[in-house]
Amino acid sequence: MASEEKKDLEVVFKPLLKELRFRKKGGTWWREVNGFIQVVNIQGSQFSKRFYLNLGVYISEIGDKSHPAVYDCHIRIRLDELHSANKVNELLNYEHVALGSPERNELATILKEYGIPWLNQCSCFDGAKAEYVLPNRVMTKHQREALDEYFA
Repeated sequence: MASEEKKDLEVVFKPLLKELRFRKKGGTWWREVNGFIQVVNIQGSQFSKRFYLNLGVYISEIGDKSHPAVYDCHIRIRLDELHSANKVNELLNYEHVALGSPERNELATILKEYGIPWLNQCSCFDGAKAEYVLPNRVMTKHQREALDEYFA
């Protein structure tokens, strides 16, 4: 069962992601774009009331999942790596910003201005390849090997 804090974050992101035609299950949204699946995922910390917003792109041509988990994505990043890490982390921390705070709505704006463009940029061969060469974007040896072959 999702915590009150996670449900609060889902309310923040739902209007934007619904408008952009993402489908949702649990704390994860998916959207298919030209053979690439864009993933937005809310991840809670095991140790505190802090959350992370994970973004990923799954390349359907080299995988067989229609609703991949963020850890299945071939390329991924957290929203705080794309824009103002301190601000994003503060807004995702329920120990610092209260449940239901209107201030938290700023996260949807940050996702729209920085996260969605990153997903769109990575949802084509050239964009995915440009991201794949950067450090820490591809997490597993298995994914790296599949991408090495795909981009060769």
